[in-house]
Amino acid sequence: MRALPALQEDYFNLDEMSFHDLLTMVAEFASLVRFYNAENRPDGDWAPFFHADETVVMSRILAFNLTGAMTRFDDWWRSTPDHTGVGADSRNHGWDFETLPVAYLATTIDGWYVALLEAQSENGSAMRMFIESVIVQLRSDKSGFLDSLRQDGIKLSLAPLWWADADTDIASDNGQGGQASLTKTMVRTDFHAYLKAIEMIRKEALARLPASLLSQQHDPSIGMLIAFVGQFQKLKVKLNRFTQNYLDFYYDKMLGSVALPVVPDRTWVVFAKSPAMREVPVPARTGFLAGLDAASRDIVYTSTNDLTVNDARVTALQTVYFDHNRHSAPEKWLSDDRAAASAANATTATTATTTVARSWPTAAWFNTLMIKGLTTDTQQAYPILGAPKSSNVQNTFADARIGFALASKVLLLKEGLRKISITIAFEDDMLAQRLARLVHVMGEEDDSGGAAMNAIRRQDVFLKVFRRIFHITVTGEHGWLEIPDYLPAYDGRELTLSFELPPQEPAVVAYDPALHGERYAVAAPMIRFIVNPGAYLFPYGMLRDLIIRHANIDVQISGCRDLVLHNNIGQLSAAAPFAPFGPLPKLGSYLVIGSTEMAGKQISTFSVEVEWADLTRLNGGFSTYYDGYEVELANDDFLATVGVLAKGSWTPAAEQARPTVQLFRADLQPGQGERLYNRVVWNCNRVAHLFEPDSDVSVRKPLAYGPGAKDGFFKFTLAAPAFAFGHDAYPHLLSATLVANSRTKRLRRQRPVPRTPYTPQINSISISYRANSTIHIDRNTVDDSEHSDQFIHLYPSGWEALSVASYPTAALLPRFDFAGNLYIGIDAQALSGTLTLFFQLREDSQPLPSDTSLLQPGDVRAGLHWFYLSANEWKPLPRNALISDGTQNFMTSGIVTLLVPGDIGADNSVMPAGSYWLRVSADHDLEKYCSLYTVYAQAVEVRRGSDVSPQVPMVLPAATINRSRKPLPGITGIAQPVASTGGRVAETRAQLRTRVSERLRHKDRAVSATDYEALILQYFPEVYKVKCFANLTMDEGPDNCIRPGHALVVPLPYWPAVTHQDQMPMLNGNLMQEIRQFLQELASPWSRISVENPVYEKIQVRCKVKFTGGMSNGHYINQLNREISDFLTPWQDGCGYRNHFGWRIRQHDVEAFIGDLPYVDSLSGFSMLRIASSDTVTYSLFDTAAAPDVNGDDADHCVDITPLCPWSIAIPVVRHAIEAIDDNLMHGPARTALSNLEIGSTFIIPQNENDQ
Repeated sequence: MRALPALQEDYFNLDEMSFHDLLTMVAEFASLVRFYNAENRPDGDWAPFFHADETVVMSRILAFNLTGAMTRFDDWWRSTPDHTGVGADSRNHGWDFETLPVAYLATTIDGWYVALLEAQSENGSAMRMFIESVIVQLRSDKSGFLDSLRQDGIKLSLAPLWWADADTDIASDNGQGGQASLTKTMVRTDFHAYLKAIEMIRKEALARLPASLLSQQHDPSIGMLIAFVGQFQKLKVKLNRFTQNYLDFYYDKMLGSVALPVVPDRTWVVFAKSPAMREVPVPARTGFLAGLDAASRDIVYTSTNDLTVNDARVTALQTVYFDHNRHSAPEKWLSDDRAAASAANATTATTATTTVARSWPTAAWFNTLMIKGLTTDTQQAYPILGAPKSSNVQNTFADARIGFALASKVLLLKEGLRKISITIAFEDDMLAQRLARLVHVMGEEDDSGGAAMNAIRRQDVFLKVFRRIFHITVTGEHGWLEIPDYLPAYDGRELTLSFELPPQEPAVVAYDPALHGERYAVAAPMIRFIVNPGAYLFPYGMLRDLIIRHANIDVQISGCRDLVLHNNIGQLSAAAPFAPFGPLPKLGSYLVIGSTEMAGKQISTFSVEVEWADLTRLNGGFSTYYDGYEVELANDDFLATVGVLAKGSWTPAAEQARPTVQLFRADLQPGQGERLYNRVVWNCNRVAHLFEPDSDVSVRKPLAYGPGAKDGFFKFTLAAPAFAFGHDAYPHLLSATLVANSRTKRLRRQRPVPRTPYTPQINSISISYRANSTIHIDRNTVDDSEHSDQFIHLYPSGWEALSVASYPTAALLPRFDFAGNLYIGIDAQALSGTLTLFFQLREDSQPLPSDTSLLQPGDVRAGLHWFYLSANEWKPLPRNALISDGTQNFMTSGIVTLLVPGDIGADNSVMPAGSYWLRVSADHDLEKYCSLYTVYAQAVEVRRGSDVSPQVPMVLPAATINRSRKPLPGITGIAQPVASTGGRVAETRAQLRTRVSERLRHKDRAVSATDYEALILQYFPEVYKVKCFANLTMDEGPDNCIRPGHALVVPLPYWPAVTHQDQMPMLNGNLMQEIRQFLQELASPWSRISVENPVYEKIQVRCKVKFTGGMSNGHYINQLNREISDFLTPWQDGCGYRNHFGWRIRQHDVEAFIGDLPYVDSLSGFSMLRIASSDTVTYSLFDTAAAPDVNGDDADHCVDITPLCPWSIAIPVVRHAIEAIDDNLMHGPARTALSNLEIGSTFIIPQNENDQ
């Protein structure tokens, strides 16, 4: 309580006697006014006259001083020896009965009873009967004070009612040995029983006194006395006002104190404009209605600034956050070398790690925030820069897509076995240096192992890191085709990634937006390399800022069957066996082979694999088959020349200059001679270099052979033997043989009939080739065709094709200079001029370090950096473009006013096209900024007028303002997203007294802890309670918190009394920073002040409960869970633990509370858990069942829970561990097993086995 008790009303009054005290005093004074007889001797007094009235008796009862009676008993207890028994002579028989405190209480009760014996009214009779029932109850005790008196034959001067059964009791005890003598302990027991009886009588009298005063059955003289005392009470009020009047005179007249006036509250409104209007002006001091006050007058808020409402609106909010987990290895040992890349090497790895604070990132998370219209919904808040405020939030975020892609025709791979190798050439050996540093910090190098062994270790580390460093996908015919496995290799300044696509895998096709998503300006096939967050280490630190010279794509294809085939007769189809040189082949017959897939590529090797049909199986092959043709043939005599169609002509131009290929293949079989193989490969590598890619060929415009063909075909011309396949000689040779055989009658001399000439038939044909393409960034321009080869950066929600104009020196991955980033997408026909953005934030920020939070907005050293997107380039927002920042660097809700540069554009690809984009970035203390609900454009601040009615609350609920005082043409919607803030009602008289008294005490200087607390409560109305811990600091936890010269201030805000579930109220960082600055100005310059939010320790009750028979276990488990939380929460008024700091939760208290609930039959197995955190990632668990009992009594194991640190507050968990049982066994507390812990609540991994 801030106000001093001595300054409170009624703390000291000139007349402090109540109505009961005055009436009782008059009745007691009457006993001093005596009657005198004729002999002038005292003969009675006026007391019986007053005591006979029931109202006087009730007043005497209410005026009885219980505290005084208790004080007299304590004095007696300390000063009286331990005797036994009661007697008239204290020297021989023990205590004198007149000195016993219980005797005084008994005679007092008896006096009230006797005074009411003659009462005739209903109230008086009822009061007498109640006291009579109390006396009967007291005399029923056969082992106490009255019974001891009866046994000793001692009777006090009490009414006969006290002794009504005394003779019967004595008679019944004859021969039984009597009662034990009265002990000191028995006197104490009886005293408390009689004191409790008096409390009961006082409650009854208090209830009946009002009716007695109105009964109109008093003696007239007594009635006048009662009326006089009642009238004096009214005069006493004026009399007792003297002390407060004196205090007010001193404050007002002598000190000149004046009550503080009202401080108007403020809020924000946002507007929606009619599409028909281009701009709508909203001038300053425009009025907005917020309902009616108690006098039915309009509550008006007025705008503080001019605003021009246009069509700009926020349509997208995204965050990208790079996490730096200090517990993740090996990233925590590797520093970010972007500031000293040239100095990073294996020998200086340790130096680089220690000189650069920022370690490599361990993860990158991407989040898209839901955009709301004009609404007050605040159900979900998101980290404003992507950094989660607690470790269990990060799992809800998606991994940010970061990588690169290559687009090239060389990747058009429809079928067959496809081997692909991607080689990235770098400008320097930075990658090798980083690998060397990684080997060094992992301790993989050993000078004793020799160079060869260290090389093996470096290769092992390389494979460990790069084996899963990327997710690789290609544009497949059914979508993106994932490459499950690949082989990495590096050689100084080159990184190679190789993989295969077996024939059963789908085709790699050209990029199709409808099939593959996004809107790349690419028509060629693509391959994407996205960093794998599940790799051995997060790849971004290893790969960032690697400057590339070029990227080479090398493909080797075998088994490509999609061919364009022609011969000298016409077009052929490989779907069925065909004659490559026609039905009557001869010298000059040819076969033309082309492939749409291959036509657009620069090949380095080319071969054709042919499977012949109907080849002779004779030993010797064609030499045997053509026996009788009068020619000498060998299997390798069948040759064809190879030519390439380049630029419209076959090359080499001269036939004899063209290389040849053997059409058939034969091998020597032991004992059988040569045998023909039906498969043969025509190797054309000697002319492959003459192949010219046809840039016009694509999937939509396939390769075709005809007079207009210029490139893309190989021609195989039959060149040997001159005999060809004998089709010209066969008719003459057959007729000559038949004529000759007809002239010879003897069969032995007849010539063998010549075999039909072999007509070459191909069962199947396929080609194999090797092609490559090199992408040079310095040769790409922004005007390149979408069919050209491109190197593309992949962003979390966009992409960018690299060109020499945008990237004179291109890196492998997109560059992110800041760990936390907020992207704001704005839709507008044309964005320019002044833009107001209202950031609706959750007030959960924490104070920033003083070296950044004290800087002005726009300072180059400030924590926040603003950018705008222009032609895919993030440009820093000029300092003068940040006109105002009402959020105080995202520490509280407010409006940021920007002057939008003229070169901002909406035609970008790194972010979704069609919107204008702003970016806010920071690199440190990201978790200390507020969480974000949403962002609105077209907002203005409004403030309430100063003529505020006292009946109007100073907090205006959200959504109250929805219309202006006067019509605003063109405005279609007005909304108030948040409740008002910053208001303060006019100071009351009591508040003025408190403020002035505190000011006189601390003199506007912060010296003692009390001074700190009083100053904060006075100047910061948002603070409900505050505790200043002198000579303490939070920096190093509770074990090392004592620091002379330090002051730790822990404030608490007002909390909503709606629920206790997970209620952890905290002040926002901006207000805490203001408090720190305020105190620093008033405190000693040598004091070190820190203002921190409290640490919350969660308490979970674990028990086994048997509910009263017939009750539903499920329902009552939930009800018991609620009631336990209500009992433990410090936020509930009138129940449970209300100590915020310095708390102690006693196990017996909680057990007694549960046991007293009407639906609980029995309770056992009780224990409690305490979950406390020293930071956002480190937690401790304390289990009372596992802690030793301080009393060493296992049967009554009881351990209290105390704070882990002085600045902590205990709150209940959402769910307690309550188990319903049906037996009557008393279960002991059991240490919580691992299986009983709940992930996200009580599941904590200890750092060592001794941790509880």
